[in-house]
Amino acid sequence: MFAGSTYKRLNVSALLFLLFLLTLAGCSNAPAASQQEDNTNSEQPADQTETAARGGVLKIISGPMPRALGHPADIISRTETLLSAPAVETLGRYTETGDVAPHLAESWEEDQAAKTITLKLRTGIEFHDGTPFNAEAVKWNLDQYRIAKKPVFNETDTYSIEVIDEHTVQITLADWNVSMINVIAVVPMTSQAAFETQGKDAVNLSPVGTGPFIMEEWNQGQSISFKKNENYWQEGLPKLEGIQFDFIEEPMTAEAAMQKGDYDILLEPSASTVKNLAGQFDILKLENGIGSAGVHLAFNTVDLNSPYRDIKVRQAVGHAIDIKAIINTIYGETVVQTNQWAASNAWTYNPDVKGLEYNPEKAKALLKEAGYEDGFTTDMTYAQSEADTQMMTAVQGYLADVGIKLKLNPVDGAKFTSIRGPDGGWDGIIKLTSKMDTEVPTVLNIMLGSNGFMYKSIEPPKALDDLLEQSATAKNLDELKNYTHQLQKLITDEQQLTVNMFISSMPIVKTNNVQGTGLNQTHAAYWSPETATR
Repeated sequence: MFAGSTYKRLNVSALLFLLFLLTLAGCSNAPAASQQEDNTNSEQPADQTETAARGGVLKIISGPMPRALGHPADIISRTETLLSAPAVETLGRYTETGDVAPHLAESWEEDQAAKTITLKLRTGIEFHDGTPFNAEAVKWNLDQYRIAKKPVFNETDTYSIEVIDEHTVQITLADWNVSMINVIAVVPMTSQAAFETQGKDAVNLSPVGTGPFIMEEWNQGQSISFKKNENYWQEGLPKLEGIQFDFIEEPMTAEAAMQKGDYDILLEPSASTVKNLAGQFDILKLENGIGSAGVHLAFNTVDLNSPYRDIKVRQAVGHAIDIKAIINTIYGETVVQTNQWAASNAWTYNPDVKGLEYNPEKAKALLKEAGYEDGFTTDMTYAQSEADTQMMTAVQGYLADVGIKLKLNPVDGAKFTSIRGPDGGWDGIIKLTSKMDTEVPTVLNIMLGSNGFMYKSIEPPKALDDLLEQSATAKNLDELKNYTHQLQKLITDEQQLTVNMFISSMPIVKTNNVQGTGLNQTHAAYWSPETATR
């Protein structure tokens, strides 16, 4: 999400941006689609599954407890987005290519010259409390989001939100932004009347939306249950009688509950759980990477004495590591290898990027050319976890084979956030986790650009800053794609700013009788509970 002025207004805290990234939208709009088919991995569209049973309660294991499910500006994390979806809907929905298509909106029109986005809404829709879903309701929800000081779609980058008629809303932007519709399209729509009578805290615990299910009960720390909305606006839907989320954070307990047959779906399984259950259950993987997390290695290039100021040394590190072997040994099906900041089937992926193949002899030759024939000692900083320690220990071994002695520096989460924040820094190498989305220029600007406020031990080359500024002028999707592909090439092949390792596939375990959920089909945080069957 960007416009020319966006890059000059990066005064939001790193923590807020990281939270926002979890719901950052894709790019461009697409033809209207009131329902989304679900054919990811082993799932088939619910209306094409003759043997699928209708009705019943879908039982889902979720690890972390959500904080908020009902206020537009407070639904932030992937968990909150997933768990609010039965009750709360949005103006648009993601497609498999990372675009957004109308949902509660019937259509939208973008006028670049006038800097306006005009939303045409579906008619005959009501919130769970019987109040109408109309232009006034949409304006209220968008205003709630707009005044929440989000990095994009805020009081600075928009002039106004106006009701044109009962089912038409018009947003006027301060600067044209080709991607703004993608933020607007996924702002949650909830009842203004419920907010005004019950208060924000209450609606966050009991969301009142337009969705296919109505909140029934929230047992804090234990479960959240929804019942069927008999007055749902899409005829013949939902197909289930209810949905229940139970919170089980201990991986082995969650795995045992699935094996016992007590549940239909397990969200956020551990790598070992995926491996153990793969033969008994379907594993849904996010194929397009949209909404997922990418893992990279980044270097301190600010320190004048850092060996990583030399691109040959950065390339040597990339050639020294057998990424495929690390994936197979530690992560298995939970991640997918990539050579850039995109999944291979996303439009943000540049097929012309070569990347670095595993070649320790090439790594040694590059180190010799750079004057480090005898190697050197360096640090590796990362947030401590079992899987990351395993990964970094493997990296340590590969780098030792080419003469680089790696000292592991695991730190707790709070310290790591500080190290990669605006006032932080590190020696040597750091694990960089990025948001894999269609807004590559925005993510790169925040994390690697001079105007960003993360990973400040990286000295961005002028070519990167120049290209990021040019990207901010994109007026349409073709221009955005062109700039994005140039950035992928620059980051990897021309500058080797990061060693790109893999993308999480955000695996989900489910029983094979469950179909039509839309889970991991279009985006890591969004699904279609109204078409789910079991």
